[in-house]
Amino acid sequence: MRGFFAVFCALLLMPTLASAELISITELVLETPEAWIEEIDVNGKTISIDAPIYVPEVETLPVIRVMREKTVENTEALFKKEGTKYNEIRDGCFISIGMIRDDIDDTGENRVRVIDRCINDFWDMERNSDIATMYGKDHESSVYEAKIFLQGMLDEMYHRENINVQIQKVEFQTDYIVSKKEKQEIIQDALRSKEVTKGMKGIGAYSIRANQMMESIPIIGTAILGIKETIEDECYNELGDGYCNIEFRFEDEQNIEISLAAFYSEQETILPNMNVCHFDKIKQSIVDMIRKGKMENVYSMELGYVVYGEEGQAYQEQENTKFVLVPTWLVRGCYARKDKVDYGIQMTDETFDYMKLPGFQAILIDAQTGEVRNLRKPTESECYMPKIKQ
Repeated sequence: MRGFFAVFCALLLMPTLASAELISITELVLETPEAWIEEIDVNGKTISIDAPIYVPEVETLPVIRVMREKTVENTEALFKKEGTKYNEIRDGCFISIGMIRDDIDDTGENRVRVIDRCINDFWDMERNSDIATMYGKDHESSVYEAKIFLQGMLDEMYHRENINVQIQKVEFQTDYIVSKKEKQEIIQDALRSKEVTKGMKGIGAYSIRANQMMESIPIIGTAILGIKETIEDECYNELGDGYCNIEFRFEDEQNIEISLAAFYSEQETILPNMNVCHFDKIKQSIVDMIRKGKMENVYSMELGYVVYGEEGQAYQEQENTKFVLVPTWLVRGCYARKDKVDYGIQMTDETFDYMKLPGFQAILIDAQTGEVRNLRKPTESECYMPKIKQ
């Protein structure tokens, strides 16, 4: 009888003990370094990790129910300037806008685009540098001015005030007017682009990938991020359509491109504050993958909002469909590749873009349990919000 009583008490204490393993977001901020720097030995091979880490510096981590939002109707009246050509495509909540000056040849026949520099995880650059003084080649505006212009456009598109974005990636681009022979040389060998265009005056631009901020927390992806196989589920299809990156290209105020598939508006708070596990638990999950030979590099780690489906919702392209934002870890890295195929990807140190590597993989990790998403045999349950300990 005494043994039964002990087991009964232990069962009652289980939720309390599980919750005791969790900490607040303010505690997580204090214990998490700005970067994970470590060398891990795996069967005689050294895996060197130098990955920046993003944790939002907020007081609480609310779980929020949201809906996708459409832009205002007449965006052309808002943005089209005199002497420009304007193009717009809409499909549900998706919108793509392009504007270019009339005097610019937009056929691309003699125009070639060169990537001068690529910076992934730009939020790490932003917290350590003054981006107001960061200029691309042949560009009169700074990256900061481009960001402010983007936020202003979003304010007008969604009739809001003070929309903020997190910049995830910036490509510093330069377009050149060249001969057909020079263009062919650059196409055939991208690494010779600087040699071919040396001394030429170009047209500078920033190609920016950004994330919408909600409650000062970036929306970094949807629940199907990283899943390679199709799941036969309506929610899976809706999350696929709700790709939440903002793609923005800025030459100047008369030469812009912007596209986004989903912009979210808050409906209600489901949980005012979600606690999370210690950072070491998240890190250990990645270390375990590395030691098992499943992963060979880690490029960045980020805690932010991931868009999940909600059980009971009918996901059939309905305009009023609701989703849930749940704080989740996103790890960007490379899986260990069995093949040694040279895919001919040409990148210098300045233009290195880990997202273009053959083994690149985005991985979601539960912020409370530290469990890594099952990507090999995903089921429809992966699309829906995880159970949250309170």
